[in-house]
Amino acid sequence: MLNKQILVKTLLIISILLSLLSLSIFILPFFFIQLHLEDYLIYILFALLITGLTSYFADSKKAMYIAFIFSTFMTLYLKTTTNEDFKLPKRNNAFGLKITEINLNTVEDILFLNPIIRDTSINVIVLLHYTPDWNHLIQPVLAKQFPYQSKLIQLHQHGAALYTKIPILKSDTLMMGEDPVLNTVLSNHTDTLQILSVTATDKINFEGNDIKSYMYKDLSNFLSMKSRRTIVAGLFNHTYWSTEIVRLKTTLQLKNSRRIIYPVITSAPRDFFFYTNDLECYYFNDFFFKTNIRAGSISGFQIKQHNSGTSLN
Repeated sequence: MLNKQILVKTLLIISILLSLLSLSIFILPFFFIQLHLEDYLIYILFALLITGLTSYFADSKKAMYIAFIFSTFMTLYLKTTTNEDFKLPKRNNAFGLKITEINLNTVEDILFLNPIIRDTSINVIVLLHYTPDWNHLIQPVLAKQFPYQSKLIQLHQHGAALYTKIPILKSDTLMMGEDPVLNTVLSNHTDTLQILSVTATDKINFEGNDIKSYMYKDLSNFLSMKSRRTIVAGLFNHTYWSTEIVRLKTTLQLKNSRRIIYPVITSAPRDFFFYTNDLECYYFNDFFFKTNIRAGSISGFQIKQHNSGTSLN
């Protein structure tokens, strides 16, 4: 009897602590604390679920209610930060593409390209952290199958490259604060689609005075002015449920291509595909290198049927 009372009290304390910890991620005013806690939100959710189930079998009703209420709240919140469509749309006849985004800092050699080349449905590759050394290795491998190329070759971390089977209408480099961003416009002669390849090497407070924060202000301004048919393939070094990413996505009315995360087999992703409302995502999957190393993701995008037939200005 005494052991059961101890178990019940222990479960209640655990459920309360986990609930307070989850709340702190959303309500703490100290940004640096949020940065350290946001990475563990998924694991806190799983801990709450396990605590709730254990409390149910231990007949600890208070602990069970607390754990399940907060886990429900967190689940709903996480769902609102991913793609909210319950069903993937079918591939239509409008202009579209299947694009893979790879963080080159997560791979060791060019063997990661083999499954991408074998998948003939992929017609765009975005490579982040693209350096002269990577260009020397990758260019000969992809040049034949992906003849159109847009590159921002950098010695530091902001390099990017886009290899595509679709003709490039325009390619330029935008300055977002002090960081260069590769901007590429693809065209099939009747429709166009814009891809921004964004790399942020540090975690950033959008509202802070840090020089890096100006990148996000410039990105927001650019997308506000020219946000039609835009895909942002970005490495933001925030989780997609962080308050900063949610604020950016909500303000610019962008959607997230991701629908689910598997925390058991991968760390929280910080690279995303965001896209404007005149596009829709018909496919999404994580890309793994050597079975257990997540190197990026693959998404399929298409113009919504009622939006086809026009082009970017």
